[in-house]
Amino acid sequence: MDLRIWIEEMAMVKLNAAAAVVLSLLVVVAVHPAAADAGGDWYGKKSIEETVRKEVEKAIKHNPGVGAALVRLVFHDCWVNGCDGSVLLDKTPYSSSTEKAAANNIGLDGFDVIDAIKSKLGAAVSCADIVVLAGRDASAILSGGRITYDVGTGRKDGVVSSAAAADAVLPESTFDFAQLKDNFASKGLTQGELVILSGAHSIGVAHLSSFHDRLAAATATPIDATYASALAADVERQKGVQHTDNPAEKNNIRDMGTAFQSAAGYDAAGVDTAAVGALDNSYYHNNLQNRVLFKSDWVLRTDGDAAADLAEYRDNATKWDVDFAAAMAKLSKLPAEGTHFEIRKTCRCTNQNYYYGKKYDSIILMVKLVCFVVVVFMAAAAAMAGADRELKVGYYEKTCKDVEKIVNSIVVNSIKANRGKGAGLVRLLFHDCFVRGCDASVLLEKSEMNMHPEKESQANIGIRGMDVIDAIKAALEARCPNTVSCADIIAYAARDASRYLSRGGVDFPVPGGRLDGVVSRSRDADAFLPDSAANLTGLVRNFRRKNFTVEELVILSGAHSIGVTHCTSFAGRLTAPDAQINPGYRNLLVSKCGGVSPTATNNHVVVNNVRDEDGAAVARAMPGFAARVRKARDYLDNSYYHNNLAMAVTFHADWALLTGKEARGHVVEYAKNATLWNVDFGDALVKLSKLAMPAGSKGEIRAKCSALN
Repeated sequence: MDLRIWIEEMAMVKLNAAAAVVLSLLVVVAVHPAAADAGGDWYGKKSIEETVRKEVEKAIKHNPGVGAALVRLVFHDCWVNGCDGSVLLDKTPYSSSTEKAAANNIGLDGFDVIDAIKSKLGAAVSCADIVVLAGRDASAILSGGRITYDVGTGRKDGVVSSAAAADAVLPESTFDFAQLKDNFASKGLTQGELVILSGAHSIGVAHLSSFHDRLAAATATPIDATYASALAADVERQKGVQHTDNPAEKNNIRDMGTAFQSAAGYDAAGVDTAAVGALDNSYYHNNLQNRVLFKSDWVLRTDGDAAADLAEYRDNATKWDVDFAAAMAKLSKLPAEGTHFEIRKTCRCTNQNYYYGKKYDSIILMVKLVCFVVVVFMAAAAAMAGADRELKVGYYEKTCKDVEKIVNSIVVNSIKANRGKGAGLVRLLFHDCFVRGCDASVLLEKSEMNMHPEKESQANIGIRGMDVIDAIKAALEARCPNTVSCADIIAYAARDASRYLSRGGVDFPVPGGRLDGVVSRSRDADAFLPDSAANLTGLVRNFRRKNFTVEELVILSGAHSIGVTHCTSFAGRLTAPDAQINPGYRNLLVSKCGGVSPTATNNHVVVNNVRDEDGAAVARAMPGFAARVRKARDYLDNSYYHNNLAMAVTFHADWALLTGKEARGHVVEYAKNATLWNVDFGDALVKLSKLAMPAGSKGEIRAKCSALN
């Protein structure tokens, strides 16, 4: 039943409160099942596509720049949670940070065109389909009809939109080639398709914040000097024209006018300079002249195969037209992720929020408040529970006595049998909570329904301690069936491992009440977990997405005083310059890894902490160093900070902390004050353990931690 009609009927017949609660629950949570496969003419009416085409033509005629925005909109929607129209959602009092607010979505436009099309087509056509159809038509118009492809329909609109997810998944303009390649591979797109889709940068504009690194004097991605000079001058001019310190510049030098091209030394041979705003292969001409805005464009030249593709598409415009069409068709088929879908009444808000703004505000608000009370009450039933449960210390005191004692006993015995399990349990908390919140999604094994859970992620290579979690779960199920979540077990176990490995120095109360998630994807782990090769800027950005400060980044990095790592995780350090790594330590690592080029088939394990290496080997490689650190193997302490200041740490991401004034200051502080680090590390782990699942997520209490119920 239509929600609006139901509300009116409820008001007329004055349903009793109990009936209203039951009916409201049924209506408010009713949503479409998972999105249908996009294929064919879902709506059975050619007039729908004709309407889209006419509106797009009209919009581009009125504002030529909106065409590029519509093409970009397809990528920015489909790349985040699949093609589900989530990029269109505005913020509400209930969701204040949607994809539109993402830093990677700065300058995103074309929403008014989508709105105009939606108003013509009505409630039957999804916004997700409109985005894809409009992007296809804009491509055709801007290419003069050379780029055409069929677009299947039948997508549904998602109900979740997160700025953090967009910033985590969308490729950044500062990515290097390896990051770009991995990012596209995570979506099932090839290196060739990366080069093809980058050609869309022949149109549109970009803000200074997206390419200011290319104008820096000491840039690591050299830009043609004459182009850089002309661009820098125009940026200053545009600041005044656009009244902002972050002005937009045209992506394509072809569109900058003859005066600019002359100042920039542009060789226009093979480029139709009169085709301003055209979607064509001019991008490849520009890139091979090193006259492109983004680092992520320039880096395509650094790989042999990608550079060859650049040259091929520069020389063969028709081939690029055909291949771009095929890549866009593939992009538009990225399946929507999640469990709840609908066909929105208006593209800027979900159907539930649509009615909040109508004349039924007071009634719907009353219904929502009543529903909230009931849902909280029902959360006791695990199968019906959602992600939002209040965490509190001593959560199981009345429902399962001695939970934390049982956990501690098994953890301590496991570490006594294998001390390395302790570091594994501490790492497990971070690798679980930093992806989708603390939901035990890292524990799920692959299945026929999910062949690529978080465990399969490269970021989770060598993850340990899951057998300890399984043993704890078995003991608790025997004591209190269907009561204690796997997510809570991970948090308790990490606390107990920290306490044992620090000899009581690190201890803190752990709240309970988490639920186990039902979603686990390797690509999420790859997107959210910090890269061991990241620089300080990337690390700070990654931690800020989870609301952690620079200080907390430094604090949590101290966990690298324990545990082991694979050589492929720090391969770049094996050839790093002396200014970044102690030469003796580098030589020690090279000997441990069997050379400077570890591979997946020759991937040795090395201890994180030089303190835990063979003393004689360290003395030979680094005379005088061994005596500077506490000799207690796998001891969770502040030795990491001593090692870092001596440039004797495994990961580039560790050394990178020394490159920023604030971060380096904290490294020095914790090297001097072990007690302070113990306290601050405990506080940071408590904060980490409170990271919640994404809004709208469903949860359960698993019977077995490695599988859904």
